[in-house]
Amino acid sequence: MRIEPRVLHRIAAKCDEITMPIRPPPRHFSCPACHWSKTVAPVSDVLVPGHDHFAACPKCGHAPLDSKAAVAMPAVFGQIANTLEKWFKR
Repeated sequence: MRIEPRVLHRIAAKCDEITMPIRPPPRHFSCPACHWSKTVAPVSDVLVPGHDHFAACPKCGHAPLDSKAAVAMPAVFGQIANTLEKWFKR
């Protein structure tokens, strides 16, 4: 089977338009009011409020929270915590 060059050109043009979702990097959230903090490592590109993403503090309700990229060790602990939560929910 031979594919014509003009068809290949159209396929290549469509491939440039496709974007792949990627998982966001781990984040560290902290509350300046009550000092609550949590490091989360999302397992997919879908962020779930109250689990992977926080708009307000779950402890005192203060908004906005301080959010920054997680450093290596807390990020690993966040991934371990996500795995343990899945195991214990079964």
